[in-house]
This record gives sequence, C-alpha cells and structure tokens, in this order.
Amino acid sequence: MSYLYSADYITDTIYQYSGFNSTIISSITSPSLNIRGLNYYNNNLYSADNGTNKLYKHSGFSTTILDSFATPSTNTAGVVINTGTVNIYSSDANTNKYYEYSGFSSTVLDSFATPSTWARGASTDGTNLLSADNATDKLYKHSGFSTTILDSFTSPSTNPFGVTWDGTDLYSTQVNEDKIYHHSGFSSTILDSFTSASTGPVGLAWESTTSAIIYNSPFFGMAF
Repeated sequence: MSYLYSADYITDTIYQYSGFNSTIISSITSPSLNIRGLNYYNNNLYSADNGTNKLYKHSGFSTTILDSFATPSTNTAGVVINTGTVNIYSSDANTNKYYEYSGFSSTVLDSFATPSTWARGASTDGTNLLSADNATDKLYKHSGFSTTILDSFTSPSTNPFGVTWDGTDLYSTQVNEDKIYHHSGFSSTILDSFTSASTGPVGLAWESTTSAIIYNSPFFGMAF
C-alpha cells in the first residue's frame, strides 16, 4: 500500500492521498501558518513551517507533535531525513542553503549553497539529493549531498515546489497549475497528473508500507 502526502500553504492543511490519485483519505491542520516541506519516515510525518521557521516531528499522521526545533534562518522550506545516518536536512530560501543537522536537533553539522536563488523542494533517490528551483524552473539531481549537479531538466510548469521519490519515479508539484505530476524516473516525461486538493500545493512526501526504505519529500518540501 502506498500513500502520497501534500502540503497546502493556502489552507495550511496536509493531505493524505490513496496512492497517486486525487482520492483524499485524510487531512490534518499544520502546526502553524505557512506549511512548506514534508517527509514521511519510520511511521512518522515530518513538516517544515515557514511561519515559525521550525521543523516538526509528528506522531504518525496526526497533529500531535513529538518534537520540534528552530532552523538557522527565516525562510524554512524543506525537511529531509537521511535514512542511513538518520540526520535531518533542511532548506532555506533566504540563505539559499541546505543544512545537515545532528539527528533531529538544531546542531548544524554541514551546509552548502543551492543551485540558484529560489530553490524549493527536495528529495532523494536513495543516494543523491533531488531538488527543485523556482528561479530556473528546473529539477536537479545532485551528487550525494553536495553542490555537484549530475543531471537536471526543466519542470512541467513554472514555480516547481515540492518533490518526492517512490524508489523508481519522481513526483513534483506546480503551484501555478495547482497540479501534482508523476514523472518517469528522473526525467521530464510525465506519466500522469492530477489537480491538487487546494490552490497552494508545496511539499510532497511518499510512503510505501511495502518498502524497506521509505522515500519521501520537500526548499518547500524534501525527503531522504
């Protein structure tokens, strides 16, 4: 069984879809205003909030918050978990940097500059960081957690925000069209799409209950 999660900054709601389709199973209100990035790991949802500039660890898919901490800057966007080290990664649209934290804590271990000035969503293919950029309207594949770009392509529309990975294919959100896209692998080829539940889709996350490793997302949505 698989679930897609999307965050909506207009309604400050997080939606749970039944796989990749418009059927909404459940929804919760985000911890604060201006929800951005999402990640789903080890049966818990993680979210990034631009209003409080905090990263939140939820209890499952619920409004109950198990833990939270403040990020280094004032435009928090994405949240990612490295399933190998269990360190948290976040993105920031003010500093245009990705940060690596020691576990789920405010201790910053490392950081690097994003490809352009308005990076948004990010995820991983299990090894490499995947990111979206609003200034270039491109989706990037990094070499591991670094500034080195292995591949990139132009997104289906302007203002790409959230991205997530299901182990095989990429998914992305386009705020201008209020759509969520299913790509073929890491490429511009679109296999399917549907209109999001509301008019401000940003962060994305993917949960596969049959997979040993859970890949998920969102600068405005990340996952490792």
